[in-house]
Amino acid sequence: MDMSSKSGSNMSVDTRLLNGKDAAAGQAPEKEQAARAAMQKWMGRALNDLEWQQMRSRLLDFGLILLDWHRNNPSNALLPEAA
Repeated sequence: MDMSSKSGSNMSVDTRLLNGKDAAAGQAPEKEQAARAAMQKWMGRALNDLEWQQMRSRLLDFGLILLDWHRNNPSNALLPEAA
């Protein structure tokens, strides 16, 4: 799945983020494990693998939306005008 085609921008996404595995270690990266643990704590129960993959996909989509927004809106444009 090419995430960059969803938003129409030229975003470069590490393929390890998309397939859920660290190619070198053969395991999910530490940050992904932490994110899954946080979501399970928030939900108050363990997530099965299918639920986690669906949630992970939505989180990645949201992250790409934020990244695209940030790239298209320079941070100085968000600051109020100086008096």
